[in-house]
Amino acid sequence: MHSLYLNFRIIILLYIPFTGFTQQTDTLHTPPINFTKLNDLQVADYTPPAARAGKDGNMRFSINLFGSATKGGNGKRGRQGAELSVQVSSVLTGDSAILKIAVTKNKKRKKTDYYYLNPRYGKLTIIADGGEGGKGGKGENGRNLGDGRAALPGGNGGNGGRGGDGGSIKIFFDSTAIPYVNCPCIIYSNRAGYPGYGGMGGTAGATESFNKRPDPGGSGNSGEGGKAGPPVEKLTPAGNVNHKDTKEY
Repeated sequence: MHSLYLNFRIIILLYIPFTGFTQQTDTLHTPPINFTKLNDLQVADYTPPAARAGKDGNMRFSINLFGSATKGGNGKRGRQGAELSVQVSSVLTGDSAILKIAVTKNKKRKKTDYYYLNPRYGKLTIIADGGEGGKGGKGENGRNLGDGRAALPGGNGGNGGRGGDGGSIKIFFDSTAIPYVNCPCIIYSNRAGYPGYGGMGGTAGATESFNKRPDPGGSGNSGEGGKAGPPVEKLTPAGNVNHKDTKEY
């Protein structure tokens, strides 16, 4: 009986370290390197989708006291470009180095995308352009002559939406990547979004005489251009870029 009791205590003591001191494994990991893309032209495009187009005249609800054709709706304004934070480091692979570039889009739910780049042959374009303005809606076609009613001109097209302003790009080079601060292998773009096109005017209503046909609707105006984003901000551990530490390309 005494021997069984000692064996039971030994089993408990051996079991405690494995249950009380087990460490939880970190599930966060960096995606594996795709070596087939190291020398390619890669694009990290965070441009917002085009803004909503204006409704066509025949889809809009309007009260026309004189029975005129309805004007197309105006396009919506383009969205502002993304706010990007970029981290650049150098990773040794054998006797050469490649760049590890982490691009994070700053929003409520942040998501980081990873890119690997051979600085000698590959290129990465990081885009934070403004979104395109919405297109103007098409004007409603004019009413045809008939049943004692006069033919009517076509409705005017809607105006295009303003292009969105460019976003911002802040890029941090850690101590291993300082020589690549001015490397042409990383290209940046945060220009203004394209303005939306004006909508087409509606056709004129038909009459018995072509010479007496009313005018078609006029096309809408294109939207205004947005503003380009601020200059790309490059930072190092010292807080600024020391050009003496960079390579000549």
